[in-house]
Amino acid sequence: MLMMILQEDLVPTCRELGIAFLAYSPLGRGMLTGAFKMEDLSPTDFRRVASPRFTKEALEQVCSSPNF
Repeated sequence: MLMMILQEDLVPTCRELGIAFLAYSPLGRGMLTGAFKMEDLSPTDFRRVASPRFTKEALEQVCSSPNF
């Protein structure tokens, strides 16, 4: 849900206003650098068990987005 809000509202608004949006957590977790690999997470990692943003389908959708 949060990703959709960012893609549909926040990112376009930032572009319109000429301001930057820094996604701190994805940078720190390697998502925007290409270093993140789901298979590197332990089976009990909170991202595997409690976060729908880290499902295979969600990650594929985010990475294929033109705003990524």
